[in-house]
Amino acid sequence: MATQTRKAAVPADDSIGIAEDKTGSLSRALAILDMFSMAEPKLRLEDVGARLGCSQATAYRYLAYLSAAGLISSVGNGIYGIGPRVIELESLALLTDPLLIATKKVMGVHPPLSANSVYRLCSLYGEKVLCIHRQGPDEILVDGQPLELKRSRGTVMPLFQGAASLAILAFLQPSKIQSLYLNYAGEIARLGLGNDWSTFRSGMSAIRRDGRSVTRGQFIKQLAAVSVPMLRQGQSVATASLTCVLPIQELDDTPEMLDQVTAELKTIATRIGENLP
Repeated sequence: MATQTRKAAVPADDSIGIAEDKTGSLSRALAILDMFSMAEPKLRLEDVGARLGCSQATAYRYLAYLSAAGLISSVGNGIYGIGPRVIELESLALLTDPLLIATKKVMGVHPPLSANSVYRLCSLYGEKVLCIHRQGPDEILVDGQPLELKRSRGTVMPLFQGAASLAILAFLQPSKIQSLYLNYAGEIARLGLGNDWSTFRSGMSAIRRDGRSVTRGQFIKQLAAVSVPMLRQGQSVATASLTCVLPIQELDDTPEMLDQVTAELKTIATRIGENLP
């Protein structure tokens, strides 16, 4: 009986503390996944421990946890790469993602206006933007020379740079836009989006008014991008954008080209929205 009484007398906040510790360990383990990138596709045990600020034994426990879940896999000598479960989940996403399914259905009957251009659909991903679909050639010709396009499905882009990102950013809730400015004022100024809140807000308002974002030479100096927000029916807040990438010369040599591209993108984006559940 005494033993049962002692168990019943354990304070509730002790249980909460245990839960928080488990949650904290899980968060730290999952943080390892954020360390993978194109620049660093493999991770070493000692580097993981150093970046998490924990012992190698603890880092190994986290890695073993992720490995058991199939999210990472050992390639030997304390080195880890992306695991098979990630590939399995990607395959599942390709078959079941409502936005991707609607996009492929609509884009199948709406090829790019120019054969020398590419369409991209990107979605908001935390405070980044993720390319989830691309339609068009792998290369764009500029003055007869092919330029390889590397931004395909799975490419992550910054929220404050590029037409695809700005078309989403400008159509977020006003309070969210202001919060992002307060948190990233330095980066926003560095990227030329405004040295103060008033200038940044005016720029976002201009994109909302035009219904499009246009950039030239931002990632590849010879290419331009025109992007429109992807809105669900009856909504004014964007979580995705549709972009056309084409040579700057092709966009600027024909005065009506910008408006034609914008109109076509808006038509496609509207129809994708109509096909979403």
